[in-house]
Amino acid sequence: MSYAIILYFFLIFPLLLGSIWIKKGQEMGFADLYLYGYMTVFAVFEIPGFFMVHRGSRLSSLGLLWGAAVVAISIGMLGFILLRRKALFPKYKSAAYSAGTALRRLRWMLGVLAFLAVFSITMVQSSPEDAAAEIVGISLNTNTMYLFAPYTQLAYTNKLLIEISPLEMLYAVGAYLSKMDGRVLVHLLLPCFLIPLYYTVGWRLSGYFFRENLWNRGMFTTFWGVFATIGMASVRDLSVGVFQNSWNGSTLFFSCAIPLLFAEAMELWRHIFIEKKISIYLLARLVTILLASQLFYSRALIYDAIVLFVCLLASLLQKKKQAIR
Repeated sequence: MSYAIILYFFLIFPLLLGSIWIKKGQEMGFADLYLYGYMTVFAVFEIPGFFMVHRGSRLSSLGLLWGAAVVAISIGMLGFILLRRKALFPKYKSAAYSAGTALRRLRWMLGVLAFLAVFSITMVQSSPEDAAAEIVGISLNTNTMYLFAPYTQLAYTNKLLIEISPLEMLYAVGAYLSKMDGRVLVHLLLPCFLIPLYYTVGWRLSGYFFRENLWNRGMFTTFWGVFATIGMASVRDLSVGVFQNSWNGSTLFFSCAIPLLFAEAMELWRHIFIEKKISIYLLARLVTILLASQLFYSRALIYDAIVLFVCLLASLLQKKKQAIR
């Protein structure tokens, strides 16, 4: 039963939420459903997680709230899918077909990425700089959130030290509701879901750069996965530790959220400056990624603003170049 709850929370529920991003006239593959569904889960959890941590609520209270929210959202999403079944079922069929095409034509890419993921989960030791499992364990043992230091287990004397990006509480809530051991969840099970999340970011970027060229997209995504292996030899820098600690907030922020934000921002600015359109759909996706970023990293707003500004400059230069032509 514990594994079934974890499977629902960290696989089925994100895929279910990914359905809200299916747009008429736009194809979405399995990777897109997974990627944007996960970003939506992170963004939704950030709001109650942030406020309940700063109110000093119990972990059990957040667990009950999030459990109820997952049930309510799941029922709502099932109703949404049934009401729009004529529009959505063909999209699901198309996503299944694209996944089958990838299995046939990109076996080499999937083989390399699967090998790296299995090697990471079974052979690579997590960085000593990461304390996510310890934070989750203390929260489960004390029914508190960010009140005790992860290694000394002493109470914080400075409230400013309390984490304002409560990603670990998402894991703690999952462990609390499933009765799963925190270390098993963080070190063994979460990489099974979060390493593929990193891969889907690479696939999304490949679509931005290469559009419909399947071979180039496969090559880019393969190199995207291989590039992350540099973190296996890294001791200090968590930001590139996808295969060491894919669950870590700074890892998710710098390896997933920032690259994805780049692609989304460039597409949004292109709609505004080149196509002269304001896309509420793209704006909503951007806001979702910004909220997810804040769940990952307490100083996310600064880096997000830099990325948005750089993408804005790049779009303006692109517009000027087209005007000269």
